[in-house]
Amino acid sequence: MPESIPCQVMLRDDLRGKRMADSTKSATSASPSYVQRDVEDLDSSLAQLRRMLQHPYYRDRLLGALDDAIELGTLRVLRAVERADEALPAVGTIADALGIDPSTASRMVNRTVELGLLQRTPSAQDRRRMQLKLTVTGQRCLERATSERRILLGELTQHWSGDELHAFVDLMNSMLDSFWRQVRTRPTALQR
Repeated sequence: MPESIPCQVMLRDDLRGKRMADSTKSATSASPSYVQRDVEDLDSSLAQLRRMLQHPYYRDRLLGALDDAIELGTLRVLRAVERADEALPAVGTIADALGIDPSTASRMVNRTVELGLLQRTPSAQDRRRMQLKLTVTGQRCLERATSERRILLGELTQHWSGDELHAFVDLMNSMLDSFWRQVRTRPTALQR
């Protein structure tokens, strides 16, 4: 193995080569052990993806053009506000979107408001409820980070064909849809 190529790259390339060779088998000949091996490979790949998203290089690429006080958590709050189904979401909506408890979401929102990236206003329907809105600075910050992320993703997938990228996106979305369907249908703690 060449010293300049990390183990994960060699392993991934070896698995890809094996998968390409194995793909000549028909779908009907896929044995349970073959499927299990694919699920194990998927698990390993998802763990590597999580490591990539937490790696300092990734963080530096996204945050490099932004103020030093802005962290990935800040960007996640901004994105959750931007993508919320409600026009003016509340902290609970952000907690749900990020999969965190409301007290943690509240601290993250407070920090984002202090940075001038979010505006918090009382709800017209319920004065006790605070609604969140991106400030112009928050919108610009999110746009810059999104642009950097898409540039990086483009660089990482530049050797893929359009069909490969499309298939990857479709399969990833299918898996995510399955996950969120399970989340929505699982019993809550009160129902158990």
